[in-house]
Amino acid sequence: FYSTHYFHDVLLDMHFSGLTYTVLSLFFSDPEMHPLDFSLLNRREADEEPEDDVLMQKAAGLAGGVRFGPDGNEVIPV
Repeated sequence: FYSTHYFHDVLLDMHFSGLTYTVLSLFFSDPEMHPLDFSLLNRREADEEPEDDVLMQKAAGLAGGVRFGPDGNEVIPV
């Protein structure tokens, strides 16, 4: 069979990324983990990073600590 049907890079990459995903999913129950994370050929689209104002609103909800402005010098009271 394999003398007429050669291995393709995509097929090998799919098998090895699936195998790596299967083995690591036994040890780490990360719901964000996907077989494409281990693929060498196909990269997942990067999620958009939240903007600064969204991050500042989330940080304002945390208790304690000191908050700094975007320039790093301005202290924002908590």
